[in-house]
Amino acid sequence: MSVYSTGAEAYRDTTKWLITLVPLASLVAAAAVVGPRLVTGRTAAGSWSAWITTYWAALLGCILVLAGIWLTVTRGTRVLSTAPKEIPDLIDNQGRFGAAFSAGAVFPYFLNSQEYKGAVLLLNAAPPGDPDIPTERVTAASTQLLEWALFDALRAEFGPFKRWFLWGIALIAAGLVLAVVGVYLAPAPIAQPAAAVVRLSSTGTTALIRSTGCRAPSTTQFVAVSGTWSSPVLETEGPGCRINAKWRPSLSQAQVLPASASNANPSQGPPGPQGPAGPAGPPGPQGAPGTPTAIPGRG
Repeated sequence: MSVYSTGAEAYRDTTKWLITLVPLASLVAAAAVVGPRLVTGRTAAGSWSAWITTYWAALLGCILVLAGIWLTVTRGTRVLSTAPKEIPDLIDNQGRFGAAFSAGAVFPYFLNSQEYKGAVLLLNAAPPGDPDIPTERVTAASTQLLEWALFDALRAEFGPFKRWFLWGIALIAAGLVLAVVGVYLAPAPIAQPAAAVVRLSSTGTTALIRSTGCRAPSTTQFVAVSGTWSSPVLETEGPGCRINAKWRPSLSQAQVLPASASNANPSQGPPGPQGPAGPAGPPGPQGAPGTPTAIPGRG
């Protein structure tokens, strides 16, 4: 095996490892870190639009990871699909043919291209078995020339592949960071049932009665059983409520808070009734006496 064959195999093996390990490691990392949260988040969101709105940053990160993998694999396959040229094609391409002899591709069999061309033409024109034709020398030189051609083609493809590979790695890294940040900044799913305080709007009151049958929304008790606190699924219990009735209000219909958070940070309610009047204050200072007025008596 010549040095050109060894170099060509090194290019191919390196490319195989890079386009196999990097995408595989990226997919495993993305699936392990953000996959479970995206799956449970899809169930909690209730609709595709709500899921996309909540996890848009994580989904964009996943798209960047896939784009980086696609870029890496696509450029790598161009390296692996490189094939050597045939001898007539190399001879017709004067630039590459001259470069092969400048690199010593057929040394020590031939020292210049004209000598090799003449030997090839002579071999093609001679009858088989002619002892005057340097068949072995031409065959060995041609084999070495083909190996150089493959090595040179792989080297030409591997250079751009390295640059595109670094771009792919940058996209994958940015995508993983964005996906992790997007997942953990999104509202966490409700893991277990929790009492909730619900402030209904007028449309929310109508929607609650229509969806659950609850006749007295003001006395209805709510328990968040799934979803997120920005879009929860509520179980209702109260007068007229159907058994196991569930309701997912929109943001315009209700504001839903955990009961613990509502008690810890209550909002200001309406003013209470006026309290009883306080005791009367002390009397003010007495004024100065006035001048008496004489009343005439009767005669």
